[in-house]
Amino acid sequence: MEFQIKNILDQKLKKDYEVVVPKEVVSQRVDNHIDGVKGKVNLKGFRKGNVPASVIKEKYGQSILSEESEKLVNEALQKIIKDNDIKPAMTPKVDVKSLELDGELKFNAAIEIYPEVPVIDLKKIKISYRSPDIKESDIEESLVKLLKFHRKWDKQEASYKAKKNDAVNIDYVGSIDEVEFEGGKAEGHQLELGSKSFIDNFEDQLIGKKAGDDVRVKVKFPKEYHKAEMSGKSAIFEVKVNDVLIAKTPDLNDEFVKNTFGIETLDKLKEEIRKQVEESNNNIAKSIFKKELYDFLVKKHNFDLPEGLVETQLNSIWEETEQEIKQNPDKFKNDKEKNKAKEKKRDTAKRMILCGMVLSKIAQDNKIEITQEDINKEITKIIMNYPSQQKEIIEYYQKNPEAMQQIRGAIIEEKAVDFVVKNSSSDSKKISLKDLEKLWKKISHED
Repeated sequence: MEFQIKNILDQKLKKDYEVVVPKEVVSQRVDNHIDGVKGKVNLKGFRKGNVPASVIKEKYGQSILSEESEKLVNEALQKIIKDNDIKPAMTPKVDVKSLELDGELKFNAAIEIYPEVPVIDLKKIKISYRSPDIKESDIEESLVKLLKFHRKWDKQEASYKAKKNDAVNIDYVGSIDEVEFEGGKAEGHQLELGSKSFIDNFEDQLIGKKAGDDVRVKVKFPKEYHKAEMSGKSAIFEVKVNDVLIAKTPDLNDEFVKNTFGIETLDKLKEEIRKQVEESNNNIAKSIFKKELYDFLVKKHNFDLPEGLVETQLNSIWEETEQEIKQNPDKFKNDKEKNKAKEKKRDTAKRMILCGMVLSKIAQDNKIEITQEDINKEITKIIMNYPSQQKEIIEYYQKNPEAMQQIRGAIIEEKAVDFVVKNSSSDSKKISLKDLEKLWKKISHED
């Protein structure tokens, strides 16, 4: 028997094993490896293929030992999993205790167990699916928004007073308690009045102003402002109006459409806009349904989750917060507030894992499968966000089975959600795009 295996921790969702591989087995594996390669070894002072095994062992023994011990660990893990009928929730954690040439290999293995997921009765899922009701007016509105990016701005005479939807070219300096703050200064900035791109009522205070005017703009930063040192504070901006400009919208005709977008006619442009509006709002509708489905599953199906899996998921979603902290060290007032935020993320991690497992169970029970085409499409989406890194992205997923498994998990989850939409007791009702947007904003704010 090659492996001496002892169960040292036996919990419902976690099992630890102590494994010893006798030195005779380790030595034999190393010797076999050397026998397999010695005909190819070329060392100075020896003819190729005639290097003694003892010399090869002395020079390359540690690297060979490392390679063979990895194989032995994997073999032992497979034996443990098979003999104990274990379904691992993640890659087992291995802690090597001892490993030497001509010595035994000893390691501990911690295995997180995939929990028993209950069978889901789809007929008990009663969630309304909001199907976007797209009107011709929605397409026209999207077209108007698109044309805004192609407006030309005409500078007005010095006597012209700025109106809402006009733009002003301004220089400004902001201060709090008479002290300038970082990021509160600019020159030659063009600001569209009514765009609400500046805080509070900043833009309103420039309506009626002319080129050459100096304006003292008083505003208050919102309490939820991303920079804690400015949150809820009153500020004064000394603003110099350089110019006032009026937008000139281009004439919308086939010639403009062809020259600007490379599309033959205005009607074809509208068709493309309709496709984009349908796709984006269908995605929103599905996201709302998915959120409400998650709420249902968490409420109805509560079971223990592997701690290691939760911790891994938590670290993944907390990473974004860590990046925010680097950009804004004052994001949290103290460690207590930070820990509270992290615990909230932990609840999110548990929710994601639990619902992912339930949806995976639905996919398994209903024989929902993933094709290579599905995987290729998902990777293509990722590449489209980073087109210059196509080669690196493909290599990353080829070399990282866990990363590829994440992609597979995301695909199967989406397919399972689609299956639930079609096969549960959920009803479908039409909803206007504005109401759909309001609902999505509300749900997003809750998260």
